[in-house]
Amino acid sequence: MSELGVLFRAILHQDWTQDYPDVWSAVDYFRSSPDRQSVLAAHREVVEILSREMSETQLLALLDDYDCGYWPPGDNSTATVFLTRLEVELRPQNAVPAQCHAERSAAITEHRAKVRQADVGEARREPGLKGLLGGYLYFGWTSDYDSVWDAVADFVAAADDADVARAHKDVVELLAKRLEDDHLTDILNDDLRTGYSPDTDGMTPTQFLTQLELELRPLGSG
Repeated sequence: MSELGVLFRAILHQDWTQDYPDVWSAVDYFRSSPDRQSVLAAHREVVEILSREMSETQLLALLDDYDCGYWPPGDNSTATVFLTRLEVELRPQNAVPAQCHAERSAAITEHRAKVRQADVGEARREPGLKGLLGGYLYFGWTSDYDSVWDAVADFVAAADDADVARAHKDVVELLAKRLEDDHLTDILNDDLRTGYSPDTDGMTPTQFLTQLELELRPLGSG
């Protein structure tokens, strides 16, 4: 992968707004990299692209070929304007001191935390099992809980009784389908959007859901 490809595909990836507040913050992070040669190589690539005097349609197609997640028309801009400014930002004389990289990283971490908090809040409004797995066992849940069962206990304590009962019912119905573990993994990851992998605790999805059913079971039930 070329250095410009690293910027377009690895930093301005398809979900780049989850990591950076705007496109130029992402570019700023890239150009603050201690690896100056990578930034210079990316600059040369942009200069070479602009020298071709391609049409707007061709430039957009080029961004698509790079698998760039940033789409200028969606930002009320054009590929020409974007690449022209990118060339300026990546010029050697505009290099960011290497010591600023830590500051950029801290700012990005703060942004990611805010995005995660918003995503978690939205997920917790989902009913039943989806609210539990997506809102409490989200991606990065280990930063807030010592174990999966601590997260489950937090859900039981915070949610209303009807929502806990709905989550329990969802688990019972899912287990009743007697699905293969590979299928359950797909459901947990893709449909229920959980960041928890049972295998990290030495469990299969079936074993996890079986224990989860017990944890959510109403007191006094069989």
